[in-house]
Amino acid sequence: MTEPYLKNTFDGVDLYYDFSLLDYDDIPIVFVCHDENYGLYICNCTEIRQCQEWTIARTTLEIIKLLIDGALSVYDALMMKVEEKCLVTYVYRSKTYGCKNVLPKDIPDSRLPAIGSKLRFIGDNVENEFADLKGRYEMFAKRCGKCKHFIGGGDWNLCCDLPHEDYPCGFLCYENTTACKDFEEGKYEWHYDRSRFD
Repeated sequence: MTEPYLKNTFDGVDLYYDFSLLDYDDIPIVFVCHDENYGLYICNCTEIRQCQEWTIARTTLEIIKLLIDGALSVYDALMMKVEEKCLVTYVYRSKTYGCKNVLPKDIPDSRLPAIGSKLRFIGDNVENEFADLKGRYEMFAKRCGKCKHFIGGGDWNLCCDLPHEDYPCGFLCYENTTACKDFEEGKYEWHYDRSRFD
């Protein structure tokens, strides 16, 4: 894996650059990143003079596509999910780097794009980059560890609460095992079901 583009965001999450939707002087201004589990993020660089400042929000493939198609503004893409955002600052002279999680209501106007401002002049290369991202996301993001049926890795066929043909008591899987066709996003909620072992 390449070096992280932004480090220690959201209390310890490193982000890896995917592609840019808008550049200025070869500096990505609006761009997409992913974490090691292929969670997706939309990033907006709001300052590049004495320092670089980024506002970062968790996002989805659907939101990114709406942004590319011009159906959604950058502001709405950042603020659509009502949850904490991350503000990152890197000061050139002192070489200091800091991250802070904030609620949407506490983000200064200077750290947000203009309301209603949509991207224009997006070329075919961005569509191609999105298609590549979608392929990587579908390959890497759907892992057993993100499935609501995943109990925990192990060699006793007790790692999944779904019965499978080859493993009547459960399917042999680990957190990073490629998910099966029964994948359902979520977190396992423990319940005792003796019938699966009878």
